[in-house]
Amino acid sequence: MIDPFDEIAALRKSHEELNQLIQKSLNQPPRWTIDSNAIAEQLSQRVPNPVDTLEQIKLTERNMIQVLHNFPKSIPIKGEFYGFTNRKTFFSYWGMLVLIVFVAFYVSFRQTDNEQIKDYKRLVEDFHRKNPKVANKYFGSWYERNIE
Repeated sequence: MIDPFDEIAALRKSHEELNQLIQKSLNQPPRWTIDSNAIAEQLSQRVPNPVDTLEQIKLTERNMIQVLHNFPKSIPIKGEFYGFTNRKTFFSYWGMLVLIVFVAFYVSFRQTDNEQIKDYKRLVEDFHRKNPKVANKYFGSWYERNIE
């Protein structure tokens, strides 16, 4: 069996040796050597040649100019063309669209508006029957004009 005091003494000794090694390494900073030739060689392999790049750009520019010059300036239209080529077609298209939207809204909300107005009138009549003075104060002449 190992004596615990001997074990503690051994741990303290190894701890002190470790501290001494750390102090030595902190007092002597590591020396770094940079090989600039190797770095330049590695970078030069990855960077494209500027002459080739300039030639590629000029070739692309020539191709784009050629394609743009091949587009026609105008396209002749024969017969009827249904589009916004003049004001008449533009206003007729948008006018019909607005008219259709208004008719659709009128048809969809016509019944609901009439029913809601009737409900409100019925509520005002009930309120006027129960509290005539307060109803006259809040509704006044509107009540007399709108209740049939």
